[in-house]
Amino acid sequence: MNYQNDEEILQAICYTAQFISDLMPLDCMVSVTDTEKFLAYHPGQKIDVKAQVGAPIPAEDIIKAVLQSGQKIVAEVPKQAYGFPFKGIVTAVKNIKGEVIGSFNLGIDLSTQVELTQIAQQLAASFEQISSSTQELAAGAQELSSSQHELLSVSNNAHKNLKRTDQILNLIKDVSAQTKLLGLNAAIEAARAGEAGRGFHVVAEEIRKLSDRTAQSVKDINEILSKLNEQVLQVSEYVNKTQHISDNQAAASQEISASVEENAAMAENLVEIAQIL
Repeated sequence: MNYQNDEEILQAICYTAQFISDLMPLDCMVSVTDTEKFLAYHPGQKIDVKAQVGAPIPAEDIIKAVLQSGQKIVAEVPKQAYGFPFKGIVTAVKNIKGEVIGSFNLGIDLSTQVELTQIAQQLAASFEQISSSTQELAAGAQELSSSQHELLSVSNNAHKNLKRTDQILNLIKDVSAQTKLLGLNAAIEAARAGEAGRGFHVVAEEIRKLSDRTAQSVKDINEILSKLNEQVLQVSEYVNKTQHISDNQAAASQEISASVEENAAMAENLVEIAQIL
């Protein structure tokens, strides 16, 4: 479409400006100026700098800089200026000769971006803390798994050592049986010796009593060691079970740590995206 003069160009832009806010996903305000004054102004639902159609362009406004340079300027206006933060985009309007005849201005509300950035930063900080905690948990689970391996090894060695006591008890049992047999033979020989063997008979009787006590002690020790062996076997079973649990916990902790690190990276990306909006 060919426009006859500068006024037609500016009027066309003024007419179009009223529809811009409907196309924007964020709250925005739109204004159009010539080289001296505002020709159109459409505030947003929240964002409104109270510009007036027909009012002159303030000398300190960046619109003046755009009109002079003909270059687009994008600037962020802090909340302190108007009560809300917004991004101002000002571009020069040029005629068919390339001459600057006005400006087209868009102000985009940054309240959502600021809130999103804060949430993303809090989320990133939380994930960083969780990541550190899960790494410590994973290290602890790994150390626990290693300790469980050592405990299982100790339990197995204890079971082997208990098995070796069976040989010692059998040896003591054999010695006790031989001692009792010797005492019995000594008693027989003492009886044959009559009065002369009475003292030897007393010794023989004591040897048999000692043998009986030894045999009973071996029996008691054997029962104790048998119960101890059962308990060691139970400990081994529990250690095996906890070892399996500990290994799974270590693996799960590592997976959780990896997932948290990924989420932390995503949170950092979210911060960057929020700043781009």
